[in-house]
Amino acid sequence: MPREQINYPDAVEHCSHICGADSSDAPAGGGKPWYENVVQVRWHAAGHDRVGNVQVSLQAPIAAWGQMADDLREAEAHKDETVKWEEGWMPEAYSPSLSRSEINKLIAVLRKARDQAYGRDE
Repeated sequence: MPREQINYPDAVEHCSHICGADSSDAPAGGGKPWYENVVQVRWHAAGHDRVGNVQVSLQAPIAAWGQMADDLREAEAHKDETVKWEEGWMPEAYSPSLSRSEINKLIAVLRKARDQAYGRDE
């Protein structure tokens, strides 16, 4: 399965200034650690044994996924006190903000993946 990485974030924790934290494991400057995701495009070409497909993935350290799960559990525990969730609401995961050059690379890689997975458009 071919794959190409779109962005190359620093492999460090970024400090979120939205939430304060006084714990000893909080990053310098306060707040919770926040991890920049890696954006990747993967694809399979159509063949005799499978259908072509293209996927965009977000990759992050395991600590980032654990933090998101903890935040969701905490929000769920206090949902009646804070926000009324609508039926069917689903959490979202966002890619990092991409630069113009990263967007151009994403478009080029998606076109290449589409052509290899599904055939070239005429």
